[in-house]
Amino acid sequence: MAAARNPNSLHKQRRLRRWHRLVALVTSCQLLLWTLSGLYFAFIDIDYVRGHQFKRNPPAFKLDLSRLPAVFVSARKVVIQERRAGELILGVHTAEGIQWLDTHGLPIEPLSGEDALALGAERTVIKPNQFQWVDSDLPGSEYRGAPLPLWRLWKAEDPDRVAYVNAISGEVTAVRHEAWRW
Repeated sequence: MAAARNPNSLHKQRRLRRWHRLVALVTSCQLLLWTLSGLYFAFIDIDYVRGHQFKRNPPAFKLDLSRLPAVFVSARKVVIQERRAGELILGVHTAEGIQWLDTHGLPIEPLSGEDALALGAERTVIKPNQFQWVDSDLPGSEYRGAPLPLWRLWKAEDPDRVAYVNAISGEVTAVRHEAWRW
């Protein structure tokens, strides 16, 4: 005589199969999204997505170190750059981060919105005419991980292209546009 199956056992098997199908469906969706994003980046140049084509290389300038008095700092690395025409600044890299100093070793003030617009027009092809101060890190923001504060710059006629300029150093930290958002 054949042993009768336990009805509880059949119920558990059906529940396990339903759970297995659900896990397979979720996993398949994730794999499909990975495949689609991989195809997107296979055909779209990552430098284009990052907006490098909108940045301009800063013009070369003669560095007159005679204007730089000896300043003693404890640092891993020191960067000397021109923030605005004729204004040298020092980026002192330490374990705590980067500190921007003027040529006398004093902390520098953030750029004004108008100064940021001028730098944005000089260092990008966007020609911005609008600006916004950014001093808090919002989840999912376009400037991800860039040191704050920043100036968000854009052209009113083309708000999809946005440049983010470091408010202290004047560097263009990011340029965002539709391909990046996709």
